[in-house]
Amino acid sequence: MSFKTRRSLRTEKLEPRMLMAAHPMLAAGPPAGLPSVVDDIPAYVTGDVGGAPVISGGATAESAHAVGEIWPDTISLPDEFEPKGIELGKGQDFFVSGSSWSSLLGPVYFGVEYPVSPNAGAIYKGNLRTGEGAFDGDPDREFLVEPTGRPLLGLSYDARTDSIYAAVMDPGVAGSGEPLTNVGIVVYNGTTGEKIDEILIDDDNGPFLSGILVTRSGVFATSTDRATLYKLPLEEGGRLPSSPAFEEIEMSGFQGVNGFYAWGLEGSFDGNDLVILNGLNGSGVLYHVDTTSGVSAEIKIHGAQQSFEGGDELYLSGRTLYISQVFSNNVAVVQLSGDLTEGTFVGDITSGDVNFAHSIVGFGDSIYAANMDFFNLGTTDYQTEVVRLDKLTANMKGGHLASSTRESGNFIQAVNAHYSELGDALHQSNAAKPKKLGPVDLDLLRFLED
Repeated sequence: MSFKTRRSLRTEKLEPRMLMAAHPMLAAGPPAGLPSVVDDIPAYVTGDVGGAPVISGGATAESAHAVGEIWPDTISLPDEFEPKGIELGKGQDFFVSGSSWSSLLGPVYFGVEYPVSPNAGAIYKGNLRTGEGAFDGDPDREFLVEPTGRPLLGLSYDARTDSIYAAVMDPGVAGSGEPLTNVGIVVYNGTTGEKIDEILIDDDNGPFLSGILVTRSGVFATSTDRATLYKLPLEEGGRLPSSPAFEEIEMSGFQGVNGFYAWGLEGSFDGNDLVILNGLNGSGVLYHVDTTSGVSAEIKIHGAQQSFEGGDELYLSGRTLYISQVFSNNVAVVQLSGDLTEGTFVGDITSGDVNFAHSIVGFGDSIYAANMDFFNLGTTDYQTEVVRLDKLTANMKGGHLASSTRESGNFIQAVNAHYSELGDALHQSNAAKPKKLGPVDLDLLRFLED
């Protein structure tokens, strides 16, 4: 994802090779059975001047096809690992942050005081194609970042600097009344796991951070317990300033419900326009937030569902928004307008494999969800994993996008057939796109759009 692989940007602001590094779909082929997008990418994007299209590192379109043969539906995470955020790295790599849900929620939900998870603060690095961990076979290392005892929450990756930004705090207990301490963002190298920096929020009663989003101008963090957005400004090229510090943006118009405020966030590459969810036990309403002014307004959603209760993290592909709804174990799909102020509910991606997944991310034709396994917290049966759901090829069944099927063809075609109004809008939009673009190209188009 270089900037989560889906931020809006203009190609004239990027060197072609930066775009290549920023987009993992151009660094390796899509899952088996799907067409390669490389042949359809213009030369000004690939930098190709003849012969087989160059992807990156000398790979060609032909070799990209060859690598897409495994792509497991389930990737097991280490024992006693309690996941929160999931994010893409370079190529087919992914990262998952280690929290401590058992100690945080145990007293409230189970009446049990659990110790802090032994893997709190760890970051697991794996490969979506092989299903293997980056350090499988190394008896002395399991994680990219070893456990610290301090829970991590959301995280985001910046390919410009190979940096992972993760929300961090000291261990706490929900509902205890005790203030959260040492809350902020910790920065790690995505290759070595080396700690680069840690920036704390200057607040004795720290916010409960949730979503993290890297943009061109800075790193944004949402707070679940207040209508404040936190921004960590970045310098040119994504570099941290010599003395990094947070800016606070008060989101006027953002309404908290039941004490719950901002959870997942997504938005434009420049960071000026964000989509933020009043999630979990909140209203489930999506808000458009202008980060230059803090003005926030409810996004008007058309269709059968206008709010997304129990939602947490978001994933944005082009203008298609995916919402992880934790309590219902499904992913809601919304087609947003170009300015992110309106949208149309498309349907739900459903799968019996999803189990309290707080966070999702997309790669090619797939959505990947990090299962939390809530009801087995603190037990010997606790096991978490990353599961794959179909994103672009799915059957419409009663308003639901049924996962784990590839027979129905293009996702956009299915949407067009089921929602004529949305279909007309998409048809008009698609008419202006290169004719050869296939069903796995929506992520790429995110980088080509005006």
